[in-house]
Amino acid sequence: MNNFPIILSLVVWMLVSSCVETIVMDPKEDAPAVVFCVLNDTSSVQRMQLLRSARPSEREALIPIPEEDVVRARLYATETRSRDFHYKGNGTWETTDFWVLYGQRCHLEVELSDGQIFTAQTDFPERWDVFRLNGRNLYKVSKKKEREMHDSILCGPVPYWVTQYHLQSGGERHYSEFLLTTHPFVDRFNATSLCFSDMDCFRSDVWEKAGMNSLYSHTFYPYLNPDSRLFWRAVRIFFPREIETEEDKAENRKALKDWTMIDEIDRAELFFVLGEYDSDFAIRHRAETGFRPELFTEIRIVSNDYDQFLKDIYKQGLSMESGDLFETMYNRQEIACNIHGGAKGFFGAESIHIFPYHHELENWIKEDGTIGSRWITR
Repeated sequence: MNNFPIILSLVVWMLVSSCVETIVMDPKEDAPAVVFCVLNDTSSVQRMQLLRSARPSEREALIPIPEEDVVRARLYATETRSRDFHYKGNGTWETTDFWVLYGQRCHLEVELSDGQIFTAQTDFPERWDVFRLNGRNLYKVSKKKEREMHDSILCGPVPYWVTQYHLQSGGERHYSEFLLTTHPFVDRFNATSLCFSDMDCFRSDVWEKAGMNSLYSHTFYPYLNPDSRLFWRAVRIFFPREIETEEDKAENRKALKDWTMIDEIDRAELFFVLGEYDSDFAIRHRAETGFRPELFTEIRIVSNDYDQFLKDIYKQGLSMESGDLFETMYNRQEIACNIHGGAKGFFGAESIHIFPYHHELENWIKEDGTIGSRWITR
């Protein structure tokens, strides 16, 4: 569904958890529907999960709603630009040829044969420039807007989430359990007690054996120290405000580190992210194939409502992961939900950008005879 697998596992757990009380109080009551759909800009195919919560006598946590029970499932951007969802099995519905427009409001409508109608809306994020600085694993998310002729200011605020993963045998993705970043505006809500020095996979000898050591791989060392804090499963960045006045600039600079390698103008925008990886697999993979694993960085700019949903999911997941079973079982604080009509779930949107971590370039000859450049990821 073009979403984090690690997030989806938490989503299912939370949706089931939030439905348990209603079901157990009255076993005869109909189990509420669950709708989950996150639009993306990487494909014209948009997907939706349409399920219902299980009753106490049923063994599965979530049950697909049969196709024949759905009268209509439709996605709208405008009155003249809409597409029907079509059933693909196992609770998954798809609509094709639906490219989202940045900054546009989208609507979702689902009608069941029993008369229930579920609706939701979300605003797709504005288009932001996302790129990596040549020669270094430094990233930048920015958007300029013209204030006067030949004078622009940096826009904000904007929330975005960063994860990293590497490919294992068979193409499976290993998402980093812990990550660190140099971004001055990182949200510390999912910070852990672990530090950079606690992870064996970041030791220089292990990094070397895994084949991670290349011309640019160690560019992160000038920005880190052994006490750099690790974040759980993702890094959330919230760039705070437009930089316009000198007072704004001074306020934003309070949180900045001393960037020794970056020009002054870029210090508030460029950042580094590093995630843990399966070092045992990486060392074995390099010994067997001669190649290092392929690593990737994902940057996701999300709609404001989806941003809040993700934070709720992560907070509850942190409680679950921490082993505080009592809080997990009895804390019924609701997660964000924007589905109207009685269903659980969420409707959101995200703009996805993926970069290969190892980023040496090689020249190659195109079909038209011209010379181009491409990433080397092995």
